[in-house]
Amino acid sequence: MSAWDITPGMFAPLISAFLLRWLYRDVSLPLPLGLKRSWKQYLLSLLVPAIALLLAVPLYQLMGNGSFTWAGVEPVRLALSLFPIALAASLTALGEEYGWRGYLLPLMLPLGKRKAALITGFVWGAWHLPIVLSGLTYPGQPVLLAALVFITCTILLSFWFTELFFRSNQSVALAALSHGTLNALSEISSPVHFPGVNPMLSNPFGLVIAILVFFIAILSGRIFGTRDHSIRRDIW
Repeated sequence: MSAWDITPGMFAPLISAFLLRWLYRDVSLPLPLGLKRSWKQYLLSLLVPAIALLLAVPLYQLMGNGSFTWAGVEPVRLALSLFPIALAASLTALGEEYGWRGYLLPLMLPLGKRKAALITGFVWGAWHLPIVLSGLTYPGQPVLLAALVFITCTILLSFWFTELFFRSNQSVALAALSHGTLNALSEISSPVHFPGVNPMLSNPFGLVIAILVFFIAILSGRIFGTRDHSIRRDIW
């Protein structure tokens, strides 16, 4: 199984959101994409995953699990290639985010924003289990441990995407951009560039980056604060 094999399936949450809306005659959900946002919010969506990776690199070295190598690729060339990769990955990530943050998260909000983020993250991770169990996400790792680690990571990351969703006035597009950027970072955080590092740590959906992104979400203060988190359906 390759990344191209799973790309069509990434639109299943989007299709499911519209199908559920039709079945239950829900005229209010899913939300609009939320494209009309400031450049600062777009920049934030891109920077948080990148900052987490930059912080992760010295952490890998401190843990004695290996050091970063460009693996024969010029740093500038690789960095420039990440931007179009992130944009392309964001289009496919939109298929997921329209289901997770655009539909499921708002439905869970009556339970409270923290529980909503946790449940959405769990469902997000469970939905990926066939891919994780195939060994594509964490090559060479025990499948049951890999499944546990992946769901833990999606729950942690869900708090960031929930924070971004509300910080951007419920923009699904910005959540997709941040999600796509995280996917694109696999280009420089694979075992090729971190020889000797367990992929359950170095993968963009690995524990180190997930924990760092989670703490960024906490420092943002809105998920755990008293800010109004009601859904505004008229924001485009």
